[in-house]
Amino acid sequence: MEGLISASEMAGAALIVRRNGEIVYCNKWGCADIENKRPVEFNTIYWLASMSKPITAVAVMQLVEQGKLRLDTPVKCILVGFENQKVCALKIGLDGSYQPNEEFPSGMSLPELIESMKYVPVNRPVTVQDLLSHCSGMEMGPVGVKFSRDYVAADDNLERRVKKWSKIPLDFQPGTYAEYSPIVGFDILGRIIEVVSGTDLQTYLKENILLPLGMNDTDFILNEEQQKRSAVVYCMGNGCLVPADIDEITRLLCDASISGYFSGAAGLRGTVKDYDQFTSMLCNEGYWNNVQILKPETVELMHRPDLTNRTNATASNSWGLGMMVFGAPHELNMNVVPGTYGWSGAFGTHMFIDPAHKLCATFVMNRADIGGASSHIARKVEKLVFESFT
Repeated sequence: MEGLISASEMAGAALIVRRNGEIVYCNKWGCADIENKRPVEFNTIYWLASMSKPITAVAVMQLVEQGKLRLDTPVKCILVGFENQKVCALKIGLDGSYQPNEEFPSGMSLPELIESMKYVPVNRPVTVQDLLSHCSGMEMGPVGVKFSRDYVAADDNLERRVKKWSKIPLDFQPGTYAEYSPIVGFDILGRIIEVVSGTDLQTYLKENILLPLGMNDTDFILNEEQQKRSAVVYCMGNGCLVPADIDEITRLLCDASISGYFSGAAGLRGTVKDYDQFTSMLCNEGYWNNVQILKPETVELMHRPDLTNRTNATASNSWGLGMMVFGAPHELNMNVVPGTYGWSGAFGTHMFIDPAHKLCATFVMNRADIGGASSHIARKVEKLVFESFT
């Protein structure tokens, strides 16, 4: 890790590893703020980004356990506006690739294609499970991404924005394909939590997950003291790390301190010490800090790979319910054992759990251009952990 810091690969980081519930490794390196020479501490606060998603998923599964929600419940039965969803008549990959046919000549550019796209009704409604497992078709291609960003406004609350998003076209028919939804899918789940529970997302997460686990430094909005402990988000510039310029659209989508919008997809901030409690709870089958957050069978369901009826399903890389499950990790150049599951954030935060060995790790750093789930530093952390503790 010191070598990565010396090479300006990251400013600082922290790692906690547990086996059978006991800490077997705990360390921190480098700076949370290079300019002010502020070192990383275990209570340094990081932008968790997409590591918010597993917390939102656990909240959904609590409501499922309580009988207030079903995985197969259509979203349209919970939220107004989802009754007449449409799907792009032609699937376009995130790289802009598509199969030309008579309606879409091969010489058509991607912007032209989006502009002239035809739409068809959904074959079946989008369900809660579709959102959890990234196979809803919402914001899972260039058409959905474009429309979802066009609808963002600074005065949105979660209810208002989700109602707007109910009108965006799906990039493919629900359940037929799997692709990552960075914001829309899990923010819709956040709104579902609000409607079903009768309270706002921030309050629900605090009362039912964060505070029971002792995650007192995890929240959408930081107080003044917490802001002073926050890590600067960096990116690479001219061979060295410089503070990242987070674009306005990203802040509107995720930063509650600016927009007042609680994003269950990417809005939470927190510490490695806090998130270790959450990771440990999952590794311990739902029980931690003397509280039962989920039943063991529910946790098992969350990391069970779901490959049914998806044209791009593979054994190596599949979504469970709010988790990524690795069936053949060697195919992805990952140094974890089959059955490991976890999640990552856009700025390098990373967690993974090996249920067979009761091994789990929580890693934090903040670099905007590290590649999120494909971060080479995340791969290095996995390698070091599994070589040392299995």
